[in-house]
Amino acid sequence: GASASRGCLTGETRALLSRMEARFGSVKVISTCRPGAVIAGSGRPSQHRYGKAVDFMPNPGQRAAMMAWLRSNANGAVITYATGHIHFDTGGYRNFAVSAKARRAYARSR
Repeated sequence: GASASRGCLTGETRALLSRMEARFGSVKVISTCRPGAVIAGSGRPSQHRYGKAVDFMPNPGQRAAMMAWLRSNANGAVITYATGHIHFDTGGYRNFAVSAKARRAYARSR
């Protein structure tokens, strides 16, 4: 299927996505910029609102390596979801939550 638009992303976020794909190969981007987006359950602005967040499906067999790389390179949150996709952002707040409890704590902290 088609990937979400990348043109709306900030330069920093687009560059990070490009660096990741240069290392791991192209990924299916499922969400980028969403005007008015809020973090689920918190009502607080999401980094997707500002063009600083990407949700994508990791390539088969690369999930752990991609997460580790993002943890070292993203200037923001790196979150994995039960649906299989990975979120990263360049919003400056670092959090590597994986559990629903941790995601709720992250949402409350924003």
